[in-house]
Amino acid sequence: MSSHEYAAAIALDGLDGRCIGDTRPGFNGPGSVAVVFNISTLALPELDPWLGFTLLVPLGSDNEDTGFGVKFEPDTKNGRVKLAAHHHINIKFPRGKCGITFAKVGANDPLPLGLRRVPNLSRVEAKLHQGAFVKVEGFGMPFAHHGKLSEGWINDDLTLFGETLLRLLQRRSYTFLVSTHASILERAFNRGLPPPVDYPYGDDHSWNLERYRRVIPAAESTVQYNPAFAFKNDNAHLACVTQGQVQEIFWLNETVRELRATKLPAYFVPLNIRGPSGTSQFFAIIYRTNEFVERYKDHWSRVVQKEYLHLVLHKNWDASVNDTKESKQDQDGSGKWPRKFQAQVIQFPEHFSELTKHNTGASQYCRFILAVRCPRLKELQYFSKSSKALSALKNCVSLSFDIGLDDVKRKVKAVCQFTPDAAPLPPAGYNEEIRMRIHRDLVCGGTGLYDILVPRPDMKIVSQMIGQPDTLEICQIRSVPAVNFLDIPDKSLVDALVLEAISEDVERYRTYLSNRPFGLGLIAAPGGTGKTTALCEATLAMVFNSNIRKVFGSGPTHVAVSNFAERLYCRGAVVVDRCNVEKRGTETRVRRPLVVRGQRLDREVEAFINVLKSDSADDSAVACLSWTPTSNWTYALSPVNWLLVTIGSEAARRSTTKHAVVNLHPDDSKFLHDLRNEMDQDESWSRFFQVVRGEIDWQQYRLGEVIEDNEIEKLLIRIISNADVVLTTPGTAIYPTYSQVKLGAKGIVVDEAGCMNRADLYSIWGNTLRPLFMAGDIMQLRPASYEPRNKFRVDAQMSALEFFQGAGFPVYRLRTQLRMCNGMFDLARNLVYKDVEMKYGPFSSIDQPQHAIGRAFENWLINTCNFSDLKPSEVGTLEPVWMHTPGAYVGQAGTSRFSPNQVDAALELLSDFVRGTGVDASNIVVIAPYKPNVNYGNRQLFDGCYPALTKMPPLLTADSFQGREGQMAVVIFGTSRETGPGFTSDENRLNVMITRQQSALLMVGDMGVTGLLNDSKDFGTFKSASKFNAKVLHELLKIMIKRSRYFKKEASGGQVDTRFAADFDWF
Repeated sequence: MSSHEYAAAIALDGLDGRCIGDTRPGFNGPGSVAVVFNISTLALPELDPWLGFTLLVPLGSDNEDTGFGVKFEPDTKNGRVKLAAHHHINIKFPRGKCGITFAKVGANDPLPLGLRRVPNLSRVEAKLHQGAFVKVEGFGMPFAHHGKLSEGWINDDLTLFGETLLRLLQRRSYTFLVSTHASILERAFNRGLPPPVDYPYGDDHSWNLERYRRVIPAAESTVQYNPAFAFKNDNAHLACVTQGQVQEIFWLNETVRELRATKLPAYFVPLNIRGPSGTSQFFAIIYRTNEFVERYKDHWSRVVQKEYLHLVLHKNWDASVNDTKESKQDQDGSGKWPRKFQAQVIQFPEHFSELTKHNTGASQYCRFILAVRCPRLKELQYFSKSSKALSALKNCVSLSFDIGLDDVKRKVKAVCQFTPDAAPLPPAGYNEEIRMRIHRDLVCGGTGLYDILVPRPDMKIVSQMIGQPDTLEICQIRSVPAVNFLDIPDKSLVDALVLEAISEDVERYRTYLSNRPFGLGLIAAPGGTGKTTALCEATLAMVFNSNIRKVFGSGPTHVAVSNFAERLYCRGAVVVDRCNVEKRGTETRVRRPLVVRGQRLDREVEAFINVLKSDSADDSAVACLSWTPTSNWTYALSPVNWLLVTIGSEAARRSTTKHAVVNLHPDDSKFLHDLRNEMDQDESWSRFFQVVRGEIDWQQYRLGEVIEDNEIEKLLIRIISNADVVLTTPGTAIYPTYSQVKLGAKGIVVDEAGCMNRADLYSIWGNTLRPLFMAGDIMQLRPASYEPRNKFRVDAQMSALEFFQGAGFPVYRLRTQLRMCNGMFDLARNLVYKDVEMKYGPFSSIDQPQHAIGRAFENWLINTCNFSDLKPSEVGTLEPVWMHTPGAYVGQAGTSRFSPNQVDAALELLSDFVRGTGVDASNIVVIAPYKPNVNYGNRQLFDGCYPALTKMPPLLTADSFQGREGQMAVVIFGTSRETGPGFTSDENRLNVMITRQQSALLMVGDMGVTGLLNDSKDFGTFKSASKFNAKVLHELLKIMIKRSRYFKKEASGGQVDTRFAADFDWF
């Protein structure tokens, strides 16, 4: 199966008349429009085989500089996207409804002068049957080529070659001059097109586990689908995106069901920590047979990675898990059997003295240790030593895991908004049907806009034209909807907004914001270029645009959403202050947008009460309760933060939480000032004001009349409802208060969209074409996918940003590195961002104060450590450096890698650096791609092994660190020549790790991990880079060696207690 493409020209009125032709030698038609005749025999579920032709219109080479942006297209070689040079319009003849004839062009046939020298020229005639129409793809998509006639031809239906584009597309017959033998064309045509294929999942894509259990196994195979950047119809789109999410958890859910039904032997060890009244806390040491470990090895690390689960205690071995005999009331009246208790995975058993006498036991078992909390039960038997317990093991338990089915259900429901009969969400109020049709087409890749924008002629008219002129009368076409985000009456505010861009980008970004076809804006840029700031500018433009006003924002993680909210309020304040400089004391002063970082409302109420109790306003206001996942609640810009400053809280005023609001500014939201005045005038709030303002403490307040929690909740809801911008994760947005705000928003913004899947975007965006701006980097972490049997795994990893880039929507790119000093971005620029002409910004000089730690590290390495292999950075730059650790132990820890030697080598070097130079350790961040190395490093810091690093932040994985940065970054690879590079070979993950720094980057690991890099035997010859698909990592190592930016630190592999790795076998 393949696609046959031939250079061609379209003869508009006879062989010697007007001609739309290929611009390559021999096809010198006017107007720079190329024609390709296609016989595509490729049958894919998202794309049918087709016969027709393609118009290729060059894009303007200055499109990026003038503010149109750049366009991308799918790169079929690697399944990603690449820069596009042409605008594509495919015209597909209806299958079986078009007559095709082929003939050789004779020597005496009249031809335009430019085509007479083309050898082997063939004539192809195509004539549509009565009532048949061509299918047009690419019509209506954004296009620009300033100064060329083709721009008016594509965008405004002006004449080119004496023909408008619409008249060309409405023809009933076509004559092609094709540059190949007629016999070749005829053979390809006579072989016929293969039948179309569809995804084998039916046309019902709503959430239904029972249906999934029928259709998914029936369609299972080892072949994964290719990534799809366009879909032939709505059903293909719905199948692809829903199944990409469902299959990610389908087999995992089946494993969880089996685990819940599998009884395991266990014994209990008392935990010397008192639990809540009436409860017992103990360790459960559970034994898994080798057969059990082998059976569930593919999913074990995934089910336990959240650490929290339920232990199910059964009364006997004989009854099945669901046996009703076990459901009778227990003798002590404490509950029915089986019993389910809260539990937590114990990562470091050696931290608990109660477990010192409990080793792994018999070799045929593998232990799994939980901490458990439950009501006191008489029948539980505890053991002080494993030797006594192993002979008993009479307790019978099973494991119950929560893998987040509800979240997947939310995503599936969001995708199903794009079924043709779905209700509008939210209601658009005007042109609703057309807006929904356009929106459905955009998420299918923009392939069907022609049928929406160009109404089909009346069939009676078509039938009357048989044998008549070759074109139809053009109906009145619909214009492409577009949004001017800078449609703001106050032009001084517009000027203040666009000044957020660096000076050379001001005009091009002004242009990009002023005309967004379909209301869709895409910002793509590497880390450190200011993409979040650019997104803030677009968001503020929405807020000040009277047609939008209310905005809902999101991101793929809590960290991304919080960072975006903090940057948005900060930049909003700067823009408003800039605009108000000339408006002192006038009524035309601009207000700062009210930006709310929303989280679950019950946590907001809990946080507010805890602030009053503790008289401290910070992130600790929501307690990290034991036996529950760590709270992601943050104080800055939360509804609690805004309510406290509105009332005038003393705790809020004293708060040192970064980015928190401490006082209500005169230019803050008028609603907040009105709310303060309203409450001040209501005496029922007087005692409440006293405790909030610190005039009385919590105990005194409780002695009198108190405000009920539901009244506090109402105040918080009022703040959320009146905010200009509310930001939450997609999962939080389903809660009623946020759901209502989301539906009421007129604009949507998403940060870190290169890591957000399409289902999450849909759950925020709705289906009525609300204006949308996204920012991110498709070369950093992609949406996660762990299930190898997921036939849509590549599509599941495709982010919303990457899909719309690949579909051909214009992208605004940032091309100036603003964070890193000169030299620090070179690795990423040379390895990952080759298609962008990047440069360093005005504050990248290594002499700048913010780069002091980089200068100190370079000076310490070169002049104090005197490593023989290491050469200084180029003059005027600071360059990354690699610490080579030959001999370091690297072992397996479940599916992960574990190298305590590399971790200790890195921490020891950092400790020496901090002690030797006096730099602030809080400015150093350490990243390790493998979780066991993060856990080990943090344990070393917690145990005080490196006192000089007390102020250093905890180690984090690369996946946890995206969106964050540090003045100095250290990356511990945790791999070796024996293990191979593992997932450090992933280009996106590697890119995240080498772009977190501002002034210094140290990489730690075995430089021989991808194979022989030079003639030195020190770097090993174990395995090739190609075998591991580690080309980018391989090139990085070659650069480091070529520049001599590495030094060696021997690490002994014989001093490691390898049993320690077993403590991580759950991950």
